Amino acid sequence: MALRRLTRDQIAKIVDDDPEAIRAFEDLFRQATATGPTDIGNLRLDVEGILQRPEVGREALDLATYIYDCMQNLGYAEVIKGADQSATTINTATAITWSSIVLARNVSLGSPASRIVFARKGIYELDISLSVSSTSSSPKNIWVWYRLNGSDIADSSVIETNESNNSFFNFSRTEFFEVKAGDYIEVMFAVSDLALSINSEPATAFAPAAPAAIATIKQLCPS
Repeated sequence: MALRRLTRDQIAKIVDDDPEAIRAFEDLFRQATATGPTDIGNLRLDVEGILQRPEVGREALDLATYIYDCMQNLGYAEVIKGADQSATTINTATAITWSSIVLARNVSLGSPASRIVFARKGIYELDISLSVSSTSSSPKNIWVWYRLNGSDIADSSVIETNESNNSFFNFSRTEFFEVKAGDYIEVMFAVSDLALSINSEPATAFAPAAPAAIATIKQLCPS
């Protein structure tokens, strides 16, 4: 369905410059697209009773209902890796195994827990943040990339080089994906030196715990 925003002048032409009808029309969209809109059935009756052309109100309400339904069904989640994770062999693909998922709708953790599973098809934004620690001063690389349904996503790798000793650095990136219902994505990493690992830190007296990795997922639109 093609969506279009009407100006106040356009609304005025539709309702023959009736000021009450103009206000009702504008209020319709404000309420129907709010986080907690008023009862749609009652709103339909109100609009039909005020507008000089009730069919316009019905069409507007159908459009607003469609917008609201899309908003309500969009997927999102925050996924956390609470513990350290190290590669066991250099230059070898390793999937991040997630510890928990919070604030989730239509997104879940699969089995194994490296899989982020999507219940609805659509276009999603995935933001990841890794807390990487180094225990040597030699130059060493970490690669991070994505897999979709077990296969590497082409051109998705990013490489970071670190030469610090006993230090942390943050690795973050944002990607967009189009998935089908039931698809899953995994976040992969590899290191050129086992002195690099994904590291978590416990809470202190002045700061909360720092997870080893955090991923936030939000659906931008259905596809």
